Amino acid sequence: MFKEKIVSLKKTFVTMSKQERTFILFAMLCGFFISADYGLVRPISNSVFLSHFSSSLLPYVWLLSLPLNFFLVSLYNRYLPRFGCWRIFLAIVSMVMVGNGLACLFVGKNSYISLLHFMWKEIYVMLFFQAIWSVIHATMQKEHAKLLYGFMYAIGGMGSVLGSLVPGFFAVEMGSEVLLIGSLVTCSGFILCYRKAIANSHAVLSNQMLKNGGEKPDSLLSSLGLIRRSRILPFILLLVVLMQVSATLIDFQFNHYLQEIYPEKNIRTAFLGKLGSIISSTTIILQIIGSTLLLQFLGLRGCHFLVPSTFACNAAIALLFPGVGSLAFAFASVKIFDFSLFSVVKEMLYLPLSIEEKFQAKAVIDVFAYRASKAFAALLILALQWVNLAELHFISALTLFLFVVWICSLIFLFRSNPITEKTA
Repeated sequence: MFKEKIVSLKKTFVTMSKQERTFILFAMLCGFFISADYGLVRPISNSVFLSHFSSSLLPYVWLLSLPLNFFLVSLYNRYLPRFGCWRIFLAIVSMVMVGNGLACLFVGKNSYISLLHFMWKEIYVMLFFQAIWSVIHATMQKEHAKLLYGFMYAIGGMGSVLGSLVPGFFAVEMGSEVLLIGSLVTCSGFILCYRKAIANSHAVLSNQMLKNGGEKPDSLLSSLGLIRRSRILPFILLLVVLMQVSATLIDFQFNHYLQEIYPEKNIRTAFLGKLGSIISSTTIILQIIGSTLLLQFLGLRGCHFLVPSTFACNAAIALLFPGVGSLAFAFASVKIFDFSLFSVVKEMLYLPLSIEEKFQAKAVIDVFAYRASKAFAALLILALQWVNLAELHFISALTLFLFVVWICSLIFLFRSNPITEKTA
């Protein structure tokens, strides 16, 4: 079966035009540089944050990041029609390069800068992915997407492995903060590849708004209206919220144990970097399998159900055997599935949608809702603390309940939208 997929993939590339092959190549490289940047920056930012603050403050930070998230997504959706893909992208990547350059100098010395950088890095990576995946959805044909989405994520996974290795092996010797200078390299590579990708995207070249802008600024309310009127987008929104709320709850538990086991900053950064490398390596394998064997045998419906079912088993293990080992495994499982199978099958739900839904409504879901879900999870944690039920085993029980809700929502999705199965 795997050999048949490889043969089918080769035939697909032969039938593509040179422009299509060039677009796919540079779109893949964009994913590589985004993931490499996040793999590098995330363990450094998280570890430095924990050196300044306690993990008990994470719920407040997630709540505090909500207005920033809302503001940036509003700007993105408002000015995309005005300035087009390329100029909006340049504005985002320029802010990232300046922000990480300044963080390299000041994040270790100033706790408030560490706080801002911790929030910023979680938002900008989603804006990066939004910038390239909206173009991918608008450009690629459905039959090509079925074969290539998993491989495109796998290339990104390779970038994440490379990025994670840098803090994993150099944080102790060189210090955590100085390694942020590597973000300037990954962002430079991203700029070059994104320019090549949109220059070979027929969707961008044929759409005046995407290519050069010039349209009237749009409002966030119009994007929300697109979601409300769609038969599929509200379900995608719900799946993203359930995924991120449960992932955030597990992340909170994991950071609580991590801070106790590894109190020294650079050692903690090295541990997170090595764990991230392991996660990314496993993710690559699942991304390739997810695009071939799992989708072939289980279909889109079966793959969607596999994700929360696996998480429910992990949550049960963490509930019965709490500790850094079980929570590291649950944390790793969530990250692996989030950036592999879940991302592939979720992105495939966007294929039959319009250009406006793929760019503007998708930004609301995959950037704002994706990170706003952390704020909702923070409210859940604070509510549990208020009623004296914030012990980690209660949080594990809550995540297990969310996975049951997730499974029930999938049943309703595929019953009410049978067209979704045809995209697999």
